[in-house]
Amino acid sequence: DVVKGAALSKRFTVQNLGDGDMMFAFDKKDLEKRGFRVYPEYMPKLSGQPYCQTTEVTLTLNTAMEHVEEGAMEFTLPLNVTGGPQALVTIKAVVEVPGLSANVETLDFGNVQVGHCKWAYVQLHNDRSVACDWSVKKPPARIKRDGEPEKPPDVFVFTPSRGTLKPGERKNVKVRYMPNGEIPKGGFRKQTCIVVEHNPVMTVITTVGQAHELLVRCDPGPSLDCGSVMPKGENDGEEEPEPDAPAEESGEPEVDEDGNPVEKPKVFRKPKKFTEQAVWLVNDSEGDGCGY
Repeated sequence: DVVKGAALSKRFTVQNLGDGDMMFAFDKKDLEKRGFRVYPEYMPKLSGQPYCQTTEVTLTLNTAMEHVEEGAMEFTLPLNVTGGPQALVTIKAVVEVPGLSANVETLDFGNVQVGHCKWAYVQLHNDRSVACDWSVKKPPARIKRDGEPEKPPDVFVFTPSRGTLKPGERKNVKVRYMPNGEIPKGGFRKQTCIVVEHNPVMTVITTVGQAHELLVRCDPGPSLDCGSVMPKGENDGEEEPEPDAPAEESGEPEVDEDGNPVEKPKVFRKPKKFTEQAVWLVNDSEGDGCGY
């Protein structure tokens, strides 16, 4: 089997088993009109017994020629032998265009959060009798202008992006969907073409996906009042014990010499040493605080 558009060579040996010398030649015109070429162009003289000389002959089929059609070919070629009987050589070949098929035409990834990714698979199958070399077609290279922002990475990525499939072989290709940047109206959609060498027909796979972003709301309002907090002192680096609780008050209020009630100073409770696990926020009322 020969791939249409490629060339295939076969090598064989010719030996003189007779008593005398021998010269032979192929009909080059008949070979060329069928897409074949023979090497060497001029065959050497071969000695017979007792040496029985040999020579190697290479026959090449070039299926890229326009007159070589797809399908099976079989013909008989005469081998002209000088001073001897004519020999007949039968040549067979099957010319076929390589190709592949995909198990799906569309991959729908659903709704994915921006910055996250999701994977899916597409299976490629070579259902022909010849091997095929395939690759994911890349968009044409774009020249970046001065001051132009960087283009975000592709949302859909095929891994691997190229390979070779033997006749009857199957291959799973991983497709990654990772939304980024601005979300277009209607979501992301792309048509990816898989190209097979020596085949003008491409396999198209459509990938679609939706995306959403996380929204954050501050409640209540954009600001947070933490109240009064003890200023930093000289010994704040060390852990200090909690102050003793004030003595229980008697039923009668404390007064000064003139008989006026004495206002007691406000008590501040010193916050604990700051760590990543605990932050104390204290307001100006005694014993009223909150911890996180």
